[in-house]
Amino acid sequence: MPNLPYIQRAPTTCHTASTPMPVETTTFIAITVSNPCTRHPAVAASACASVQQISEGRFRFGMSSGDSALRNIGVQPGSVELMERYMRAIQAMTAGETFDWEGHPVGLHWLPRPARVPVWIAAEGPRTQRMAGRYADGVVLSNCLTPERLAVAMEHLSAGAAEVGRSVDDIEIWHGHKVPFMKRAQLTAADLGLAFERDGWGRFDDLDQLTIFADNLVPHVLRVDGILDYDPDLAAHIDRGDPLEVGSVEEIEIRAAAVHAVELLKQHLHADGHRHVTAMDLDYLLWNRGQAERYKAIPRHRARGVFY
Repeated sequence: MPNLPYIQRAPTTCHTASTPMPVETTTFIAITVSNPCTRHPAVAASACASVQQISEGRFRFGMSSGDSALRNIGVQPGSVELMERYMRAIQAMTAGETFDWEGHPVGLHWLPRPARVPVWIAAEGPRTQRMAGRYADGVVLSNCLTPERLAVAMEHLSAGAAEVGRSVDDIEIWHGHKVPFMKRAQLTAADLGLAFERDGWGRFDDLDQLTIFADNLVPHVLRVDGILDYDPDLAAHIDRGDPLEVGSVEEIEIRAAAVHAVELLKQHLHADGHRHVTAMDLDYLLWNRGQAERYKAIPRHRARGVFY
């Protein structure tokens, strides 16, 4: 399983719980995203430095202008100039340096072992992208869903990077892609492989590359068995039998968390010498496990749609 870019926690989403498995993976932790207006940079830098120490260098600080989150509380979103100064202040203070903020030197003098916190910028407009190209450690391009939009954004990032003598290759760039689960398509290939004993109509040479077939039963089994831990509000919603909207953040993250959790299970088994085990094998095992009464006695998430 490749390293994860971040963990995002919202009030009503799910997350993969820590397990006692010696999984060979590094998970980065990030705020995605904060803003430069509601906290003094020294306060934000202190919090970042604390998490950076606790996580042993795995923390990333994500930042944007604030946009609707600030407008909803009557605060003007941060300008590009403010975002740049705020970002550089976080980078400098967490590295143990002093930064001039509005005419006053600010710093973190309690740091025993300064560790610079990388800052990611959510950059949608050209000016923000050029600024991110100059100084950001990472960039989130949430509006670049087409190759054409991505190419334009990359031009802005490259131009900004060139202004300060750096390369765009020095920046970690994440851009949005729609990633479908393709549950029914994967299940069709898997069932054909089983029915025809991987010959003829059932011959596929890459069934081992399939993920689990993300539905509502496998996540339920993982939850009951303590592998997935849901936010309390989301758990209560499901336990009441209230449906989730198909395509909602909660519904997508439940299925995505199940896919990721099973990939970690598979990785652990491979590391233990069971390299023949596939995600497809684990899906069948977990799905059949879900037929037991102890799993049926607890509600699983409901979502009316054609994707299950």
